[in-house]
Amino acid sequence: MTETATIEIRRQVEARVNLETSEMGDLPKSEPEAISSSFTQERLQENELGDGGLFARIQRGQFVFDATAGEWLVWRGHYRERDFRGEVLAAVEQVVGHYLGEAKGLGRQLAASKDEAQAELLKAQMKRIGRRIDRLRTVKGRRACLEFATTLAEGALVITGEQLDANPWLLAFSNGVVDFRVGQLRDGQPNEYITKASPFPFLEDCSDYLTTGNNSPCPILEGFVLEIVCGDQAKADYVRRAFWRRSAIWVRGWIPRRRLSMQLIRSGLLPTLPTRLRVRNALAKCWAAG
Repeated sequence: MTETATIEIRRQVEARVNLETSEMGDLPKSEPEAISSSFTQERLQENELGDGGLFARIQRGQFVFDATAGEWLVWRGHYRERDFRGEVLAAVEQVVGHYLGEAKGLGRQLAASKDEAQAELLKAQMKRIGRRIDRLRTVKGRRACLEFATTLAEGALVITGEQLDANPWLLAFSNGVVDFRVGQLRDGQPNEYITKASPFPFLEDCSDYLTTGNNSPCPILEGFVLEIVCGDQAKADYVRRAFWRRSAIWVRGWIPRRRLSMQLIRSGLLPTLPTRLRVRNALAKCWAAG
């Protein structure tokens, strides 16, 4: 191989790598563990199975597949939510990025090689990577990559529905996760698989309220509870305790879940029909008051 041909091949490889890299600027970000060139080469040898294995290595902690619901979950910093926008499909492009990096390394080896046989081998490897990239940029290729990522013999990105929200004491907020056994805010962990979350930040100065019921951060809502039980303080205290224990929380106007409301109605703590109008009116007053 002449020096001119070698330089031209290297130029073409670097041009494609630069182009592909510039197009990947808005990809979902993750923090994968370091992936070696040898690992990437091994995955290249495994065809579509290897694509899935590389995706699982890159995206561990960021994406996981709920086999029970047949849906992907994406990590949001403290909790997980359903991937309704197809972010996991877009993330397959990060596999392409690793293959492009491998092609660039092979291009450098090719430019420095003086051995004709080795040069031909490097060119064949680069062509194979190019074909793999082209396939991963098809709908079929992307879906095949995700399918293998969830069916690996080891390290598959898959869970079942029973693993979601398995700890009833944990609830996520926009600024962390609260363990209601101790009333403390901390960072969420990907392997907790929390999906129950409030869109509001947790009030970090209300630990005393969680443990003793004093110094309420939401006096308007406390008054609302007292009103719907006709001023009975004992019932209001009971509703509040039940509210916390079931992780349906008086934070920024978050209203109790239907299931808890029905249980309170059946227990006699919340009268049914006559009180509903009063509840609606009281709630409107709370919202109007801020």
